[in-house]
Amino acid sequence: MLALAQPAALLPWIALVLVWLTARLLQAANGWSSLRRWSVIVGMWIVFAAFWVVLSRSTSGSHWPPFRGKLEVFLDVLLNGHLRIPFAVGVSVLMIWGLVVAWRSRRLRWLVFGWAGISALYLLVAAIGAPLVRIDILGAWYADPYRIAALAPLVVIPLAAVGMHDLVVRVGSVIRRRTGDASRAFGGDTLAVSALAATVVFMVVLILVRPVAMPAVIEGTFDRESRYLAVSDSYLSPDERTLLESLDGIVGTDERVIANPSTGAGFGYMLSGVDVYPRTWSAPRTETWTVLAEGLRNAASDPAVCEALHEYGDPQYVLDFGPGENTPGRFEMPGMTDFASEPGFERVAEVGEVSLWRITACAR
Repeated sequence: MLALAQPAALLPWIALVLVWLTARLLQAANGWSSLRRWSVIVGMWIVFAAFWVVLSRSTSGSHWPPFRGKLEVFLDVLLNGHLRIPFAVGVSVLMIWGLVVAWRSRRLRWLVFGWAGISALYLLVAAIGAPLVRIDILGAWYADPYRIAALAPLVVIPLAAVGMHDLVVRVGSVIRRRTGDASRAFGGDTLAVSALAATVVFMVVLILVRPVAMPAVIEGTFDRESRYLAVSDSYLSPDERTLLESLDGIVGTDERVIANPSTGAGFGYMLSGVDVYPRTWSAPRTETWTVLAEGLRNAASDPAVCEALHEYGDPQYVLDFGPGENTPGRFEMPGMTDFASEPGFERVAEVGEVSLWRITACAR
């Protein structure tokens, strides 16, 4: 299910499992020779590295540039200020404490390497611009810093929990020494309940007192409102959604509609059941699609457009959601807009500034 939902999520999951398994193999007294043990470890990591590169190269590549200095990135991962959010000092103190405890424990030391690996990924995505790094290593996430930063809790939270546990144990030991063996009022159960209550209060205060706005890392600003609000400049505006949801009453079930998917039209199939193509946020990276993206509006005068449409099943309709944008995760397709002044197109439906057009220039 994880592979189907988000293949890139397999990479950190497998990596953490391999880190744990490597630690187990190095520590286990199972009778294996050092040569055999290291052969298995190196073999596992080589296979994983190959899988990583293949998956990274199978995407549309890097869409985000670096945005942070190397020293700033070091502080980001140490104080959990990824993406320029305010430093999470409380959690970071517990995490650093947990790193020390985990390093001193053979059983938990693998967590330190897991944290170092995910922190290194963030360093690469935030501060390194080399194409080899951004395509072959970070391509599975489109070099998107938000996706990489979202991996941090996988190791930060367990390490903070390890630090909190060690702190509670040490405080409990000090209390018991000072109260003496005769006083058992502050026993193990009471200590555990008190520690749990203190942790809950700490997290509640942290959430209430320290709201974090979503940073726009490329612009160096913060969002004024939630990105999940349906407004005119959101990924899918209310007008666009209204038109997409009405497609099944306008277009036949066997008809295909094409569009620039990164304008929000990529949700068309999900919202209407109509074959709105492409069904993903990115379009095909082919010369044929480039002809449509740059010149569909010239269908009446350019025979190459009709030939390109034929290769995609002779779609009879096109959605005009504007030319698109030249920002990470979006694409400009100037040929898929402004049909009103061009011959060979007939307006079928319109909601606000978005519209559906019938392509008549290539009728067969």
